[in-house]
Amino acid sequence: SFSAPALCLAQILVTSCPSLQTGAEKDPMGKGRPTSYASAVEPLEALTAWVVTQLKGASGTSVGICIPALTALMGAAETRLLFVSNGGVKYLCRQLRVGGKRSGSEQPLPTGASASVQQLYELSFCLWTLTYELSNSYNVRSEF
Repeated sequence: SFSAPALCLAQILVTSCPSLQTGAEKDPMGKGRPTSYASAVEPLEALTAWVVTQLKGASGTSVGICIPALTALMGAAETRLLFVSNGGVKYLCRQLRVGGKRSGSEQPLPTGASASVQQLYELSFCLWTLTYELSNSYNVRSEF
């Protein structure tokens, strides 16, 4: 499964975001080693593009693989904006619509075709965290 490595990578990269830096991390004379956001931008963009690509997939399996990383990416304003700029909101909403219909369906579905209740909850949480940026970003508002 790719979900654990993707989650680890997301958590490592998100710590470099300036919005999450504490005073000790910003202070080069402090005990903490400063994390360079500039060196993390390109890997964050690649990881975000991968997450969006997984959300484009129709199966619950591909979506399930990316949800832990997506949840980690929603922890910083910078990565939320990256997700929006990659067109992720429409695919996230599509997964919620399709997953909600599938999970409420009375017809049997192939294994891995439907989203679990937990997946729907986590996707809803991600959509909710994106609303933190509504008042600060026209691009985010335009996606909603």
